[in-house]
Amino acid sequence: MKKTLLLLIGIFLLLAPVLCAAEAGVSRALFTTGVENREPVDKLTATDTALKTLFFFTEINDMAGEQVLHRWVYNGQVMVEVPFTIGGARWRVYSSKQMIPGWVGKWRVDVVNAAGEVVASKEIERSAM
Repeated sequence: MKKTLLLLIGIFLLLAPVLCAAEAGVSRALFTTGVENREPVDKLTATDTALKTLFFFTEINDMAGEQVLHRWVYNGQVMVEVPFTIGGARWRVYSSKQMIPGWVGKWRVDVVNAAGEVVASKEIERSAM
């Protein structure tokens, strides 16, 4: 019994730094119809032309002081880049895009860090009504 307890304590001590360490980067990234109190109101997996404004929400951890941007891409073409400065250990940001009815097809938002690396990416299909 004593050996088992010592073994479990040893395993815990070895794994504690791994289990407790928060990973820097994006913990949530999603499309939504809106943001209230810095939280998405829903999660979209597809949309249609009835939706006039599309939002993209991102929660970022342990990147305080760094720059990130939302790169909105429509059918392979960059439409806009929205920069943000991360102001704390847990920071929630969002951007939005006014949609034109003819913009049907694949939309993607890349979350890009200051080094130009895509740290998260999500796609959504926008169809005609």
